[in-house]
Amino acid sequence: MTLRGCSGCVALAAALAASAPAAGFAQTHADWWTPSFAVAGVARVRGAVEADVAFDLRVEGLFGEHAHARLGGFVDARLTGRAELSGAAGLSLALPATGRAGNGGTSVVLSAGGAVHDRDGATPAVLGRLWWGLRAPPESSSHYELALGLWAEARYFPGDGTVDALAGVSVDFYALALPFIYLGSALSPRR
Repeated sequence: MTLRGCSGCVALAAALAASAPAAGFAQTHADWWTPSFAVAGVARVRGAVEADVAFDLRVEGLFGEHAHARLGGFVDARLTGRAELSGAAGLSLALPATGRAGNGGTSVVLSAGGAVHDRDGATPAVLGRLWWGLRAPPESSSHYELALGLWAEARYFPGDGTVDALAGVSVDFYALALPFIYLGSALSPRR
């Protein structure tokens, strides 16, 4: 699979993931959405264990209020240290662990879905992920959700029986930009 083919798979998966959760609800948009960046360690078990690192870009949309369980979808793209590309999409279930309605708090997010990897051709996989961390809107009127957390994921490749086990940290783009926003504010001339 080429980079162009993988990007086409990711675009298709994004379109499917965006339409699937919306089809079951009267709304046409996710109540809360988060684009995030993640870094993870990878252990690939295929007879022997191989170690690697992975970088993810992920967009997740969830329906409902923070005080209740929320269903949604995700799309992600991954690049490993060995230049293996993959795209994935699926469903997510966010369960509140702490916090008050409307203010966010600590959440546990369970995700499951499918992926296509560029491993000497298109290789399908199924995945399951457990994410734990802070999820909160930066302001009460926004649909954007700050998300900073730890996660573990397993991907199973039925073609050859390989399992990828990943553990990492993820942070949303707004939180990544905050140090630069504060620095710019501190360095800007006062009026």
